[in-house]
Amino acid sequence: MNWCEQNHSKIFQASVVVCLLLQLAGQTPSSSLTLVILALVVICLGLPHGALDFRVAQRALSGRIWARKEVFSPLYLLVSLTYSVFWTARPTLGLLTFLLIAAYHFSDDWERQTPSLRLSFGSLVVFTPTLLHGAEVEPIYRFLLRGAESTWMLSLAQFLGTVSVAYAVRSVLRQKGRKRTLDRELWAILVGAVFLKPLLFFCCYFGLLHSPRHLLETCRFLGLNNFSTLLRITAPIVLTTLGLAALCWHWLPVSLGQGRYYVLIFQGLASLTVPHVILEKLVKATLPAEEIGQG
Repeated sequence: MNWCEQNHSKIFQASVVVCLLLQLAGQTPSSSLTLVILALVVICLGLPHGALDFRVAQRALSGRIWARKEVFSPLYLLVSLTYSVFWTARPTLGLLTFLLIAAYHFSDDWERQTPSLRLSFGSLVVFTPTLLHGAEVEPIYRFLLRGAESTWMLSLAQFLGTVSVAYAVRSVLRQKGRKRTLDRELWAILVGAVFLKPLLFFCCYFGLLHSPRHLLETCRFLGLNNFSTLLRITAPIVLTTLGLAALCWHWLPVSLGQGRYYVLIFQGLASLTVPHVILEKLVKATLPAEEIGQG
């Protein structure tokens, strides 16, 4: 795990370069294959770091009623299901809140930076892909909006993407004593978000930077030092989540067509992210930053 902790950022940066070269050579995977890759990334890396949430609550919120398993698990599921129902009933507000929550959550990848710089980095990931790839992002938004008008959402995302690019670049260039790692990550994210196909970039970022970083931080916080223990703890929760996802797939209207895949992945991811983010904020409000060990 130490090797991964030291090198996951470099692997992410290299992946952006490799994918960009493949894209220039016309060798990138099709959108259908990219969706499959994204689903595997979410299953293998995204779900496990959320599957440790109960252990985090046990340690950080010990003695509180919602840290008990018989309370925590139903409450966590209730929050997740409530947000999913909310999105289904109000897809416009559902997608908008998801984009904002995702930008806020991703900003935690740079925990030790100023709040405004962190948020601009998180916004780069979420909104910047719309700048040159609006034609690819707009149909995805339309799927997630259940067929509703998506042009205004795209315009808003492009505005926020422009602002986040300008602020992030300006802030990093003016920051004294900054780390080279921060510089390299910024340029990798900026180049990847602007030039790579949106789903391909998200696969690189979510699978090789965000999920490993948070998973490693959580393992360090919990004192988990070997892969077998991690697998034993997370596998039952991941498999249960996949079972629920399979049930949700059958409930999704067939009329959505290809949109069913996007709804299942992104609405499902959003529904799991909301309780995850709430728990993170509770932990950070309870424990000192040095004990959490993030950043």
